[in-house]
Amino acid sequence: MLKQSRGGKEVFGNKQIIAWRASSPEKEYLAVFNISEKKLTVPKKSFTKGWNGSTELWTNKKTEELNKLEIPPHGVVLLCK
Repeated sequence: MLKQSRGGKEVFGNKQIIAWRASSPEKEYLAVFNISEKKLTVPKKSFTKGWNGSTELWTNKKTEELNKLEIPPHGVVLLCK
């Protein structure tokens, strides 16, 4: 994630996605990787638990503005709080 991040570890994984979490002294990060060949749609309730008020770093949108996460094949979404 970032050079300054520490404690990075996988927190969830299945045949379609892998979620990886790390932190820095100021922030926490959650990367959700789509490891499938198809676009994935992740409903809001699945990604906001514990991550309300976070920002999706590629679009700079707050999680409150998003109804879902759409992750292209072999793509990633990066949340920061």
